Amino acid sequence: KFRYKSENKFTPLHFMAERGLTKTLPLVLPVMQVNCLDDHGLTPLHYAAATDQRTVIELLIGAGSTVDAADKHGSTPLLRAVSKGHMECFELLRRHGANVELLKR
Repeated sequence: KFRYKSENKFTPLHFMAERGLTKTLPLVLPVMQVNCLDDHGLTPLHYAAATDQRTVIELLIGAGSTVDAADKHGSTPLLRAVSKGHMECFELLRRHGANVELLKR
């Protein structure tokens, strides 16, 4: 596995997820840890959900990303999508089993 991380543990996978680099992402998913965490406990799926990257979400989940991964503050990708108003991402995550009960907290 490839394990590069910056000072804040932001990996190339976090970057690709945030930017929606859907052509490059499938090439690196086999060699990167899909559930890697940055300093805030955010996975690449958190970044994809927060930036409305639906294709990236599909790719990450297909590669084994944990749908309900919580960051250091208990925020999941679903909560980040809702907080940014990305309702199509919300629906996509819900269809993949994200816990909507977390929205009631």
